[in-house]
Amino acid sequence: MTVFNYYNGGSPQPSDPGSNIEVYRVLKGLWRLGPRWVSPTGDTTTTPFAGDPVTGTGWLNPGDNDRRSITCTGPFDNVNPGDTITIIAAQIIAKGNSNLNSITQLRNTAKIIQNFYNNNLAPQTISPSPEITSYAPGNGKIALTWTDTNQNNSFKNILTGGTYKFQGYNIYQIRTYTNQPVASDTVLLKTFDLKDGITNILDSIYLPPNAGIFYGIVQRGSNNGIIRYFEIDKDTISNKNFINGTEYKFAVTSYYYDSSGGLFYLSKVNESPKSNIIRVVPQNIAPGTQISCEPGDTIQTDQTDLGVMPVIL
Repeated sequence: MTVFNYYNGGSPQPSDPGSNIEVYRVLKGLWRLGPRWVSPTGDTTTTPFAGDPVTGTGWLNPGDNDRRSITCTGPFDNVNPGDTITIIAAQIIAKGNSNLNSITQLRNTAKIIQNFYNNNLAPQTISPSPEITSYAPGNGKIALTWTDTNQNNSFKNILTGGTYKFQGYNIYQIRTYTNQPVASDTVLLKTFDLKDGITNILDSIYLPPNAGIFYGIVQRGSNNGIIRYFEIDKDTISNKNFINGTEYKFAVTSYYYDSSGGLFYLSKVNESPKSNIIRVVPQNIAPGTQISCEPGDTIQTDQTDLGVMPVIL
């Protein structure tokens, strides 16, 4: 912005421009008849009333009557016929609990939009989904295990400058065959989250089509610790036992938390997509299958610290 100008719609000066010449003068930061703005310190300026109304400091526009203003940028030099100039503008609206607090909220939102622009309008990073394996021996239970790779990830919140850090896993049963099921086609079975004192995460969310803004729990947590094994003993969708030979679908997501997130500048929770749907068909062990391990056996690993010794259950 190179010009912020003001005119009052009447008298005294500066009043509204009344011709193309007067409009151009106003666009350049002058009064409509040509005089320049002079600040209380005696300096000429194209940005009058540049004080801070929130703190009540600096050069402020007195009174509370009709106010008309215009902002400009330019002039641009060395623009030849046929050249292209790209101008990116953002119209920002914010409302606080008072007129002055609304200014504070507007400034905060403007910083967020500026961060978005500085990051080349890049979308938020999509966190990867864990890799899942299953075991369904036909005994009425399905066991899921998944990798721990995502626990070492973190992602920058491009709007707030904060960081999404790993917080936990969500385990879902899926009722459709789509690669990205909608919320109504998923049933949350269990959440495992870090033992760090963070449980339910609350946030403001915008829910179309009613254009409503609601505040509530966006991710439940119980501070129960991270586990990467989950045994399911029934079909939660139908509330019946698993049937051998029938296909069931599950997904595991990892979710990340940034306390600086919030409404209009990326939510506090960044959850990986349900793109890792695993299809499980419970089956009895086929006759003649050779079992190389017995319950209670230990499995040798390539880890030398002997911190964990897998045991066959």
